[in-house]
This record gives sequence, C-alpha cells and structure tokens, in this order.
Amino acid sequence: MKNIKIWFQAFLLITVVWFSSMGCVTKQLWDQKRADYSYGSYSDTIISFYINRQSSQIAFLGENYHYIFDNPNQDFIQLIEAKNFLNLRENNLEITSRTSKDNPTVHTDIRISFKEGSVNSRQISWLKNHQFRTMMVPPIVIEREMAREQNIRYPNRVDPRTIKPRVDSYRKVFQLEGKRYIANSQVNSRVQKLNQPLRLSINEVTKENEPSKLGEALKVPFKIVATPFTLVADALLMAGFIFVPFK
Repeated sequence: MKNIKIWFQAFLLITVVWFSSMGCVTKQLWDQKRADYSYGSYSDTIISFYINRQSSQIAFLGENYHYIFDNPNQDFIQLIEAKNFLNLRENNLEITSRTSKDNPTVHTDIRISFKEGSVNSRQISWLKNHQFRTMMVPPIVIEREMAREQNIRYPNRVDPRTIKPRVDSYRKVFQLEGKRYIANSQVNSRVQKLNQPLRLSINEVTKENEPSKLGEALKVPFKIVATPFTLVADALLMAGFIFVPFK
C-alpha cells in the first residue's frame, strides 16, 4: 500500500510538471504565431464604384488605392446598387483586410451594419430579404438602462417581466478577394463620383513570412503597382475589359 501511495504521488508530480511545461510551449507557439503578423490600419476615401458585369469584377476607387475584387457575392453587388436607397454611409461599414507582405492579394471582410433607428420599414424589409441578421440588444444592457431610469440600485433588480426585447441593428459580413493598386490622380479626377464619398479606416493584418511565388522567382519583395485602369468617356478600361459606374 505504501509503495502504491509513493508511486501515485510521483505520477501526480510528473503530470503537474508535464502540463506546466505544455502551458509554456503553448504560450511560446502562440507568441510566435502572433509575431508572424503585424497589425495596423490606414485611411482611404472611396470616391466611386465601378463594375464589369462580363467578368464579374467590381472596383472601389479610393483616393489612395484602387481595389479590384473578383467574383463578388451577388448580394454585395445588389447592396452597392441600393446604396442610395439604403443611405449607405461610412459609419455603416467596418473593413478588415488581410494581406501578405510580399503578395498583392487582399482578403477583405466588409461588415455592413444599420442601426435600428436609422432605417425605415421599407429599408428593413430590403435588408431582411437580403439575409441581414437581426441583432438584439443584450437583456443585461436593457436592464441597466431601466435601472438607471428607475433609480434602482444594486443589489435590487429590475423586474425581468418588464424587460422587453429590442432590436439593435441589422448586420451582414461580406468576404471579398482581390488586388490593391496605387491610385492614379488623373483617373480619379475624371471618374463619375459618389454623391457622398465613403471615408474609411481599414484594419490591416499582414502576414510577414509568406512570400509570393512571383517574389520568390524574382528574389525581390513584391511592391504595390500602379492602377491598371485608363479612362475612356465614362468607362474604365483594364486589359480589354470595360468597367462602368454603378447606377
């Protein structure tokens, strides 16, 4: 019995040490993983939207960059087409782009959100028909608001039967993939512009150690190149494809 007790204590000690060391290894791996990425943000102002329906591409023309996205979701195209009806503004968008240091491809998450009080019944119907999620205000937030209004102090509680659910917003996330180019001021000065430019802050997550095949072949880091667009009348031309303004 004594030998069993000693054996059990030794086993327990080894187990504790092993799990402790695993925790250190896991933290090191996590720290290393985070070190492979850099996090930042930059601002740009979108002045125009163009579309090439033949090749299913859309272009965001910004003051700093031109963004060309391939095969966008049809719902996203319909959202841009309905931008005036929905009164789409910069506070409705949250954009996060993921890039590699030596790769021109931009993976972009665009979160669209409309606050409940900012949309009318027709707009809400449009959003619901296009699979926007209805986000509710958390009950704890409503309870705290009611407690302040009724001057109820902790530990007293608001009667839960009086808490009524309330819509916070309507949201949807679109995922786009494309390329980013340096804008051309001459092209920007002549394109058909939005009535209300969209001033955006773009969160950028850059993977440091993922060189592109082109970069590996040339043994040089990839650089963002100038926009491929040229302007003819109201249309943009790129490698034989025609982009026209969203109507």
